[in-house]
Amino acid sequence: MTGVREAERARHEFLAMVTQDLRSPITTILGLGVTLEAYAEELSTERIRRTGASIRRQAERISRVADDLYEVSRLETHSLRLTLRPTDVLGAVEAALSALEDPSDVEVEVPEGIEVLADGRRLELIVASLVENAMTHGAPPVQVEAWEESDGVDLVVNDAGPGVPAAAVPTLFTRPGSGIGLFLARGLAEAMGGRVAWEPGPGGKGSTFRLHLRRPPIR
Repeated sequence: MTGVREAERARHEFLAMVTQDLRSPITTILGLGVTLEAYAEELSTERIRRTGASIRRQAERISRVADDLYEVSRLETHSLRLTLRPTDVLGAVEAALSALEDPSDVEVEVPEGIEVLADGRRLELIVASLVENAMTHGAPPVQVEAWEESDGVDLVVNDAGPGVPAAAVPTLFTRPGSGIGLFLARGLAEAMGGRVAWEPGPGGKGSTFRLHLRRPPIR
């Protein structure tokens, strides 16, 4: 019975987390829609354009949550299919940041020409999840860096937030832990033969999430 109760508790926590992830963009879309409906004749063309762009970005957030849920379901049922090929790290980072509401808040230091063995779309999901987590739970500046190591490539996301309490570290990448994003990032990284880990940020301040992936085989 204890196991059943724990599973039920985890399920409720997961549903609450997903609901929270969806509630914010939906509330924003509703508010913007009400503004357009009530004041359409008074708004300037530029204001309408900005409002439309905001609605699009929030709808894209909902779409990403739906994509994340689908990927999580495939991970848990062991039905995830990957296409691993040489993937440009800088290109994946830029694609991931383009989906964020304000990518200008993120500093990128990723040299050109670094490749990893990865599924390109899933690598973008990992980067987006780590950056969104840093922006939500950390504080600026948020930095994305990458470099080559002897056994692969490291990509790190740093933030200047309060860090992670010691008690939360063991469950950081679990499904009811800090959110669906970190759970998904770990699962996708491991499916591609890599790993994701957390460590204190530079100088012991903030957080560093480190993604390690293999390099493509030498051709």
